[in-house]
Amino acid sequence: GAVPKGPPGLPLGTMVIEQKFVDFIIGPGGQSLAALNYAAGVTVHLDQSHAMAGYTVAHIYGPEDCVRRAKVALEFKISQWLPKGASYSAAAA
Repeated sequence: GAVPKGPPGLPLGTMVIEQKFVDFIIGPGGQSLAALNYAAGVTVHLDQSHAMAGYTVAHIYGPEDCVRRAKVALEFKISQWLPKGASYSAAAA
């Protein structure tokens, strides 16, 4: 039989993310989240059991330095988010 896949042990990092950013972090077909996982050398699991309360908890698994990189990358990604219909020029004004 197949061994179930899952993160080993406890996450070394967690981050609370406002729900409005979650789709942006995941990206089309999960591409943005997959790229972040690959670039930072971590596995990020998004626990959306609190989505109706307006937030998701990101559990970050991997070596400690990679977890730090992933948190920085997530914060940067969130900083790039704009509401639908907004442009960078309007946001910078």
